[in-house]
Amino acid sequence: MDKDLHSIDNLFRSAIEPHEESPSPELWQALDAMLNKQETDNLRKKLSVYRRIAAVLIFMLLSHSLYDLMIIHKNGGKNYATIFSDADSIINTKREASITDQNESMPNKERARNIRNENIRSNFSATKRDINKNNTPSAYNTKDIAADKKDKIMHYSPSSGKIITGVAALPEKDSGFADASKEKDSINIFEKADTSVANKKNIAVLPEFKPSFSITPLIAKEWAKYNLENNIENNGTGQSEENKDEVAQRENQEPSFTAGVLINYQFREDMSVQSGLLYSRTAISIDPHTIYAAKAPDGSLAYRYNSSSGYAYLNPKFDQPVNVGDSIYTSDAQHNLTYISFPLMLKYKKNFSKLYFAPSLGLTANILLSSKIQTELKDASNTEKITISKLKGLNHFYAGYMFNVELGYNLNDQWAVNVHPYIKNAITPINSTNIVKTYPYSVGLGLGISYKF
Repeated sequence: MDKDLHSIDNLFRSAIEPHEESPSPELWQALDAMLNKQETDNLRKKLSVYRRIAAVLIFMLLSHSLYDLMIIHKNGGKNYATIFSDADSIINTKREASITDQNESMPNKERARNIRNENIRSNFSATKRDINKNNTPSAYNTKDIAADKKDKIMHYSPSSGKIITGVAALPEKDSGFADASKEKDSINIFEKADTSVANKKNIAVLPEFKPSFSITPLIAKEWAKYNLENNIENNGTGQSEENKDEVAQRENQEPSFTAGVLINYQFREDMSVQSGLLYSRTAISIDPHTIYAAKAPDGSLAYRYNSSSGYAYLNPKFDQPVNVGDSIYTSDAQHNLTYISFPLMLKYKKNFSKLYFAPSLGLTANILLSSKIQTELKDASNTEKITISKLKGLNHFYAGYMFNVELGYNLNDQWAVNVHPYIKNAITPINSTNIVKTYPYSVGLGLGISYKF
């Protein structure tokens, strides 16, 4: 009896093992699909969070830029440097008025010398401020000052106490200036630099920045792709007969193109806001495959054609009536989508003589213009051409973001040629009640020509 109790495990094992059954392949596939769905859901939640964070950051960046733009318009189109310059002019005017009052009691010769010295201080301070503001050498290093732009050269005239425009050589000696320099409170406008050398040099003064518009027609070639997510719960049927892997396997993205116009408003020397209108055409080829009959929303039976963008119900004329479970073969298909996009981007510009580098980042609003699938339905003895001009489940609008890098060459003050490598990505899906959610993205290279006015 005790011996039998110790071997009771073996007794039950020997009785049960002959009745063991292995799980069917369908069960393992269902478990794998369930696990994949959980992983996909987790990844989808993370990607959704990242998209929202990116959208918020871009919105904050654009809002800050628009705020700066409003400040500039509020001050009559003047930038901050111009505003400060105007304030300095007011201060200098008041200073001159005060000195004039003080000089009323002075002899004529001394009064004239003081007024000339004050003019020297005001005019040279303005010139020095303009030079430093535009990152050009100051008066301390006169040998590095550019003198090749003759229409933008200014000189100090000691005899008149003013800065005048011209390219003629200045006199090295001036009795009026020499007398003024001997006075205890006189001003040496070149400070530590040698005046005899400084008088031989020209002071380059760059023109003050003014806001401007520019327009850029461009055409680009694109290489489009998309990210897919399973959408079984909202696919219109609740069935999981197809998933994102099957859809992605039979669809092939073809080179596409974009053409349009970008409008740029330069509100600062290195910053601008860019918008415009872009027309995009995406091409997708779809391999031959079998489609099955399903119940349409109106209760009728038809063959359901699924794609990454949307779906349609088809009723070939040679196969009536359609029964549940029927199938039919489709040939190669051509799928085209056209959108019109409205970008709103913030652009930074860095000049390198004739060349410039201008990256931009912003949001895009994309509106569907048309969707079309052309294919053929075939059975053993019949063929019928089908054109699907309206896909179900395809949204009329989706939001995205765009990163563009403009590399250009200035032909002159108004015209420039440029290239535009860029990336576009969707923030929201282009469809809703489809077997998959589709987030398109693309890499493009464009050519453009810009006109500034």
